[in-house]
Amino acid sequence: MASPWIGTYTEMSALEAGSEPIRLLAAKGGYYEIRTTPVGTFRIRRPDLNLESCTEGVTLAVPRMPAELLSALIDRFREALPHEYLVNVYWNPERAGFEVEAPPQEAGEAHVTTGDTTDPYDPQRPRVLQAHSHALFPAVFSATDDADEQATGCYGVIGNLDKAFPTMAWRFSCGGRRVSLATGDLFSL
Repeated sequence: MASPWIGTYTEMSALEAGSEPIRLLAAKGGYYEIRTTPVGTFRIRRPDLNLESCTEGVTLAVPRMPAELLSALIDRFREALPHEYLVNVYWNPERAGFEVEAPPQEAGEAHVTTGDTTDPYDPQRPRVLQAHSHALFPAVFSATDDADEQATGCYGVIGNLDKAFPTMAWRFSCGGRRVSLATGDLFSL
């Protein structure tokens, strides 16, 4: 619950425009308490603040995808060999189920491009995962993947599709910053 006496800020310009008697600033070096009196503005670092803890990760608002869906993705990627291939996995709230769709794409042995303009945040059909294959190459996120995967959401790469056990890499992007995920974070295995 917000207090009219305490304001919280992440930018100094906003803090300076604030009027609360006590203002807290999250800044480089930690958290600072700022109090303004007729004498001046006093700032002190507050390592003792009892802050909530938070960890990086994703909490899905939809069920984890079934293992059968992962198997179907691998099969679909193998069918495209020796080329790469890209699919989107959507959640259909009306059916309470997942749908896999391959947008129109151009692919080669070491690239896949798509002009897909589907809104990943469409509440009627939100995109749960965008995954692509690396065909015969290992599953690692490339610099091209880093540049392409800016939208907040989950992404995957499946590679070494010529082997019995392909390699996989999963992550999510949150405003263009990325965190790795385990297969079990996205799929119920």
